[in-house]
Amino acid sequence: NKTSNINGNSIFNSNYIKLENKPNEKNYCNYTLSTNYSKDVQNSLLNTSFLDTNTSFTEEKNVEDFIIGQNFSYKKSISNKSKFDFIAYNEFSNSNSVLSLNSDLPFLNLNFEDSFFNKIQNTNQKRNLLGTKIKYSLKSKKNSLNFQAGSSVLNETYTNYIDQQNQEYNFELASNFFNNYVGFNFSRIISEKIRFSIG
Repeated sequence: NKTSNINGNSIFNSNYIKLENKPNEKNYCNYTLSTNYSKDVQNSLLNTSFLDTNTSFTEEKNVEDFIIGQNFSYKKSISNKSKFDFIAYNEFSNSNSVLSLNSDLPFLNLNFEDSFFNKIQNTNQKRNLLGTKIKYSLKSKKNSLNFQAGSSVLNETYTNYIDQQNQEYNFELASNFFNNYVGFNFSRIISEKIRFSIG
């Protein structure tokens, strides 16, 4: 026989600030700062019974996320036929999760102190992304050329901790990811019905 009960609540908030500047017809830039915050709490109770054995298991999960992002862009019209774009961006996120488990019997092959079968698992994940992009466009009556390039680096760390009695489940991972690209596209209107493009 098994019975369960689950309840929870959530909070979410999002904000942004945008600044723009256009000193003349050929130059334009803007800066955007955004933040996102969320919190989710869930509680569950599970009761099982088999023959003469009754087991009660409670779980409380608390997840909290925070993200802050920045974006700067600059656009310049070099002439009536060409323009240049530059973008720089950064995004930092932090996620904390606390999981509390309590039972009247041992679980998950964990080591317990005395006869108190409760554990708290703490996990944390951090991400930091930084990147830039450039784009150059040249257009004429029949031709169009686009060139773009970009680079980004992502740093991630993940930490998991239970307690000193379960050292094999405590760890920290760190990694870095790099991304670079270059691309172009050329197109030409040969006739009213024929268009050629390569990229």
